[in-house]
Amino acid sequence: APGETAELTLPISQPEMPAGGEAFLNVRFSLAADTAWADAGHEVAWEQFAVPYPVPEAEPVGDLPAVKLAQGGGTAVISGDNFQISFDTSQGTISQWSVGGTELLASGPLLNVWRAPTDNDGFKKAPDWRSDKDLTAWLAAGLNEVTHTVESVQVEQTADHEVKIRVATIVESAQSPEAFLHQQTVTITGDGAVEIGNDIKANVDVNLPRVGLSMQLPGGFEQFKWYGRGPVENYQDRKAGTAVGLYSSTVDEQYVPYIMPQENGNKTDVRWLSLTNEDGVGLKVTADAALMEASVSHYSADELFKATHTNEVARQEAVILNLDHAQAGLGGASCGPATLEQYRLRPGDYKFSFRLQPVVPES
Repeated sequence: APGETAELTLPISQPEMPAGGEAFLNVRFSLAADTAWADAGHEVAWEQFAVPYPVPEAEPVGDLPAVKLAQGGGTAVISGDNFQISFDTSQGTISQWSVGGTELLASGPLLNVWRAPTDNDGFKKAPDWRSDKDLTAWLAAGLNEVTHTVESVQVEQTADHEVKIRVATIVESAQSPEAFLHQQTVTITGDGAVEIGNDIKANVDVNLPRVGLSMQLPGGFEQFKWYGRGPVENYQDRKAGTAVGLYSSTVDEQYVPYIMPQENGNKTDVRWLSLTNEDGVGLKVTADAALMEASVSHYSADELFKATHTNEVARQEAVILNLDHAQAGLGGASCGPATLEQYRLRPGDYKFSFRLQPVVPES
């Protein structure tokens, strides 16, 4: 009865947990009988609890296949069993990645600190009555138009099965010639995996929209699966109503058509995600230490920023994949308080890494 408590014993047994596994208990409350406003079975509330079952240690990784390294003409080519990766040393990023003849990347990962501003960030096409909006500061700092300049690239075969590429990049904005210093270590191993370690120093004097990497896959990688919060978009200050789970969608279904185009479709607390084509070939990304945020879209942040109505945005064929160490919260500054301090991204140092690996269906 309302206002009373009871103790329940759940008829579940401890599952056999895999290495690195997690367990959650989802409790859902539904109507037992029809009412004037909803039928029996209608869900009125839910809660999710992490269950700390013991988890075994991961098995040691066995010997990996060897890789070959060839350099020349501003490109380092790493080839292995069924894969080839080309690294453009002038651009400081992967320029080509193929697995079994399928191209996985249209453009390689670069530092990304910009998002299409939300209405809460500020009104992008009209003078704002509040000069303290985040968008005002972001545009003054030039975060929407940064330039990447590669300072140095070191390519080394560190083992028969491993190549390391160390890249130092200066990212210039309108406010500062050294707005961001990006030290990146790209490790390519014989299993075809790419580990991208990032050390970012943000020297700007404004809060940041996001800190992460952005890349593009060719069109056709439409199947999106993720293990994190969902199924709807969620942000650090808008995630309590989304449960951790395994979700699947298409890239097109991820777009949220706000009348004023803006940032959309983000996912928080993501453990891993994958993008695959109709043949089941694609890319899997795993957060190494901390959980990541991620989004996929056919609409670029620049395209969303330019448009003033959702019918003006142009869908591109390529798939944009944003992998974020963190993205700023949304706040409520359209008509209320700004983003709370704990959901802001201050200038300073950021370290994070992602592991990318090809997905190939079992024969």
